[in-house]
Amino acid sequence: MQKKNKLIRELKRLSNKLFGTKYPLNSTNKIAKTCWINKDVTLHSNIKIGEYTHLNQGDYLFDDVEIGNYCNIAINVIIGGDEHSITTLSQYGFKNINNKITAKHHELKTIIESDVWIGAGAIIKRGIKIGTGAVVGAGSIVTKDVPPFAVVVGVPAKVIKYRFTEDIQEKILESKWWTYDKEVLDKLEFDNVEDDLEKLKQLISK
Repeated sequence: MQKKNKLIRELKRLSNKLFGTKYPLNSTNKIAKTCWINKDVTLHSNIKIGEYTHLNQGDYLFDDVEIGNYCNIAINVIIGGDEHSITTLSQYGFKNINNKITAKHHELKTIIESDVWIGAGAIIKRGIKIGTGAVVGAGSIVTKDVPPFAVVVGVPAKVIKYRFTEDIQEKILESKWWTYDKEVLDKLEFDNVEDDLEKLKQLISK
């Protein structure tokens, strides 16, 4: 057992040295091979990251975080952070307090769907769901679920607008373009949403 633990520690050390990612070998994490992770990213446990998603320097993912495909997460973003009660006798991490917090947290999963942009320094509260195509402004603190295609900014973050009309939103969600490989999507022009959706239909029908 000691030899096995020593081997695991050594593999983690080598992986950190090569890639700069903390806890990359955690067996509970499922990271897509096409996912791009920069240096100094910290990943805890029970994390799932989809295809072609980018994580940047200083990002910190706590337990039970799920991120979809084609997401861009800027530097120093905190996702699914732990919380503590301010109504108990102490805010210190006594055993009884920690046990209750841990039990509560196991019920919460932080979900970031596909094609989400999160700006630098944003904080995503544990248990939050951010919808497909949403934008979180830099420095925002997200305390409530974010609808698909919404742009949210501020502390706490609030919706200031939507990227598209409801009609376009429905067409995009129906297309599920983020489920296709990058080789297919690279053939789109990305200058007119409706034209791109029509071209995508043609590409996948071949």
